[in-house]
Amino acid sequence: MRILHLEDSVSKHSEIRSVLLSCGIKADDIVWVMNLTDGICELKEAAERGEHFDLAITDMYYPVEPGGYEEKDTGDKFVKFVKKERLNLPVIICSSVNIKDGGVFGCVWFSAISNWELELRGMIEELK
Repeated sequence: MRILHLEDSVSKHSEIRSVLLSCGIKADDIVWVMNLTDGICELKEAAERGEHFDLAITDMYYPVEPGGYEEKDTGDKFVKFVKKERLNLPVIICSSVNIKDGGVFGCVWFSAISNWELELRGMIEELK
C-alpha cells in the first residue's frame, strides 16, 4: 500500500508514520510532503510513471507552497483537487481540529484525548 502523507509538522508525521509502520506499511511506501504543491506534484509524477497511490492522509492546516505559511483550508484544497481530477484515491483527513467531512474516506482527530491511533489503524485495515 503506497501512501501520500501531506503534513507540515515533523513530530506529527513521525507519530502517524509509526502507526502506518505498525500496520505493515513499508517505510519506502510512505511519501511525505510538507505542502500542497509538492503533494500534487507527487501525484502527477506517479501517474506519469504509471504508478499510483493507494491512500492520501492530509492535515488541514499546512502551506500551499514550499516556504509558505500554513493556511486553514489547504486540506480542503487537496480534497477538491482529488475530486476535480477524478482520482481513485481514498483520503483520510488527520487533523488536530476535530473535523467531520462525509466527502472523504475518513476523518481522524489527532489529539491526546482521542484514540486517533486506533481509528487510523482501523481505516488502514479496511483499505487493505
